[in-house]
Amino acid sequence: MQQSSAIALTAMPERTGHHLRQYLRWMRGSTIRSLWRSRYLPLTHPAYIAQLLCWFLQLVCTGAIVWLAVLHALHGSAPSPWVLAVPLALGYAQALRYLTVRRDDETTAHQVGTWLLTPVALLWAATVLRCVRWYAVLTCARIRWGTRGDGPEVALPVPA
Repeated sequence: MQQSSAIALTAMPERTGHHLRQYLRWMRGSTIRSLWRSRYLPLTHPAYIAQLLCWFLQLVCTGAIVWLAVLHALHGSAPSPWVLAVPLALGYAQALRYLTVRRDDETTAHQVGTWLLTPVALLWAATVLRCVRWYAVLTCARIRWGTRGDGPEVALPVPA
């Protein structure tokens, strides 16, 4: 049974190390599911095609980021403003959904402030999390609960 109007909120870790281990665990799981799809789904299945497209986009985006970094290092010039403006505009547009859910534990000012920090999140995802994702792909066989040894790494507020 599914509930189409259900909303799930992820409890994010409060420390950077905890966040990186959580993301690593998620990306290892994602890689394993991707390998399963590649092995068992027919080549014409929409999920197989979507999986191939995701991997293609991951490779292209990583290549573009590395290419831009190398060009910047070699020439010392800043990239075109469009190279930065387009991902920023798309990121802000995608993050608009964050403003559509009214939460009891968050003020409107906090929601807007978080949305305004979208460039920081984009930079974090394009650099640090992209490297963690590729590391997860290479180490996906290490399937253990790497972040759960000392219990949960998130603190949930106690309802009043």
